[in-house]
Amino acid sequence: MSLKIMDYDGESYDTNIPIETVEDVTVTIVSGDEILAIELNDGSSVILDVSTINRNWRYANYYDGTYMVSKEELLKWNNRKDSYEWLWEEM
Repeated sequence: MSLKIMDYDGESYDTNIPIETVEDVTVTIVSGDEILAIELNDGSSVILDVSTINRNWRYANYYDGTYMVSKEELLKWNNRKDSYEWLWEEM
């Protein structure tokens, strides 16, 4: 199973990064879009912005918040329904 990333409209996109290779994810939400800072088990990291995946560029950038997901929570987190679901749980 691959990690997914979500846009402001609740659409999810495959990152092609297997969950079992992920140590943790820092999720930043900007105008409802997710930007993921992914730490991998091998010590490397990747930053993905959903707008580069779906080619739906943001015209305004409003910071909504940031939270972290540990590797123990990744499977549950990967089943979220929208980009704000876990942010509101963290607040």
